[in-house]
Amino acid sequence: MSSPTTKNLSNVYRDYIRAILEHDIDALDQYVSKDVVHNGKQLGLHGYKDLILRNIMENNLQIEIKRLIADENHVAAVLILTTCSSTKGLPVVGIDLNGQTFSFAENVIYDFKNGKIGEVQSLVDVDTIRSYARQP
Repeated sequence: MSSPTTKNLSNVYRDYIRAILEHDIDALDQYVSKDVVHNGKQLGLHGYKDLILRNIMENNLQIEIKRLIADENHVAAVLILTTCSSTKGLPVVGIDLNGQTFSFAENVIYDFKNGKIGEVQSLVDVDTIRSYARQP
């Protein structure tokens, strides 16, 4: 994949989110670098795909892109994630949900290298998740 322009990077990111929503784990290979770093931790493509699979795909979370800003090598986004009745828990934050349905925000910045996601900085609204996890 060649380096995308700013306009194209927005489209690349939307396609990446679409692949996640369609549970197409193999499609992530075209968007994510093999040596991707997430929140300062070297996960590599396999580890990153596992993170997405366990936290988003297996829990059937829905993702809405609330805000998206892109430049030549970066994407910043505010995502609204919505759980469903089959949501068990979010391993990335270590919280069991027991089928609670609600929405929470994730603020995320992606650094693209050679047209693929090379580094991800993510901040999840854990307080909202915890408040629902405590409810009966």
